Amino acid sequence: MKDAPNSLRSTFRDFDELEDELLAAALNRINNRIETIEGIKLEAAQSKVSSHETTDRKKAFFLQKHGLEGDTGSTFDDATLEAQIGNTDEIVSIEFLEEGLLAGRPVGRVSVLSDAAVGSGFLVGEGLFLTNHHVLRSPEMAAASTVRFNFEDNKYGKVQPISEFLLKPKDFWLTDKNLDYTLVALSTLDDTGGRVDTFGWHPLLKAGKILQGMPVNIIQHPGGNRKSIALHNSNFLLVEDGSEVDPFCWYTGDTKKGSSGAPVFSNDWKIVALHHKAVPRVDEHGNVIDRLGNPMSAEDFHAFPEKAEYIANEGIRASRLLKAIREATLSSPAHNTKREQLLGLWSSDAARFLRRRIPMNS
Repeated sequence: MKDAPNSLRSTFRDFDELEDELLAAALNRINNRIETIEGIKLEAAQSKVSSHETTDRKKAFFLQKHGLEGDTGSTFDDATLEAQIGNTDEIVSIEFLEEGLLAGRPVGRVSVLSDAAVGSGFLVGEGLFLTNHHVLRSPEMAAASTVRFNFEDNKYGKVQPISEFLLKPKDFWLTDKNLDYTLVALSTLDDTGGRVDTFGWHPLLKAGKILQGMPVNIIQHPGGNRKSIALHNSNFLLVEDGSEVDPFCWYTGDTKKGSSGAPVFSNDWKIVALHHKAVPRVDEHGNVIDRLGNPMSAEDFHAFPEKAEYIANEGIRASRLLKAIREATLSSPAHNTKREQLLGLWSSDAARFLRRRIPMNS
């Protein structure tokens, strides 16, 4: 840090202020929705799809689940959809585990200025990497950062070497503070000459991937440590289509600092959201509450965030990120070409099949 350029040192001095700004915005969004969220948690604990779901969202889920496009001419009413969807099923194929290992390959650990800050993220196209704006806020910060893949435990099977890639914001850069995302290019080759395309990618798809109350799985690098997954007591909680908080969603599942930028998956390994913030419970005075019900000072919360009681995690919806990336203004013709290629990839046949877009380990 002491050898970093002045502009980057200033960026890191502002880190806590940005964290506080993100937290205040998240609390404002969730404050009037706590009762609904707690109700969906109770329904999810009973393996029930939320009673708050609309017919339109159930229809979108049904169509996407069965690979159908638009209205097929069938009649969709609440009774029909309830019979088709019903309660969530806790039994999944054993292949779920193998698919999860594949889904984790494009997930990487972000190191900013040699671990002065850490985060998570994932490949969304050929050499394009998605994480949070608050993880990578500027091209200068990205250029001083790296992404590490295969940073994980592997006691069984063939151990894969860790691969570290440089970030190349000159090749592609798109960021949005309000939606808290950054999309940036990686180097084609890693530190040993390995190719980035061997890790595969995940598409961002339109709405219809999940319903409230269904399980989610979060592959992440909590605390900057080795790759981990949250899948127990982990459920999709709430979206509000068309409301002022339309781009955001909430879910349970454990995360830590360093998990920012992690992909949130449905049980069939489709990207549901980009994780960006855990939202703690606060009292009537705005003080964060710890797990014993006592107020925490701001200093204690920054130092020991794991002691707080959390209401939910907040993420940015994949379908809203797709829309934002499609509509973003890019000044560079080369960057615009890359964006169009990425959108084409997300609408290709490969986007529908996990094995086609993520190579198996050799």
